[in-house]
Amino acid sequence: MSAPDSNFGPPFGADFIPNLQYITNITQAFPAVVTFDGDHNFTIAEWISFRVPPPNGMIQLNNQKAQIISITPTTVTIAVDTKNFYPFISVEDPQVPCVAVPAGSGVIQGTTTVTLEDAFDNRPVE
Repeated sequence: MSAPDSNFGPPFGADFIPNLQYITNITQAFPAVVTFDGDHNFTIAEWISFRVPPPNGMIQLNNQKAQIISITPTTVTIAVDTKNFYPFISVEDPQVPCVAVPAGSGVIQGTTTVTLEDAFDNRPVE
């Protein structure tokens, strides 16, 4: 499921780095592992925010932010305990996709200060 036409928002996927990512699974675990439909370019310590529509279950994660603690090419591990959340259900609804979006770049190196709560680190793909 990549870059659907939807009312959810503009299809930023191909235009910005790091881009939004379509979620195909979220484990009920601590820490939780989020699987995407392809490679992502999120980084360790980056903050991401979740849009999890009700048909996808795990609504407790909807509109929540989490910090990434480890990555693989198609997954991120987040510092969130989802063991008692509703199970994730993979529903590909192009009108209301389940996505992770950049929420900030995390802690400024050498400090305990968090950068802007925004997708400010987006930059056009060259």
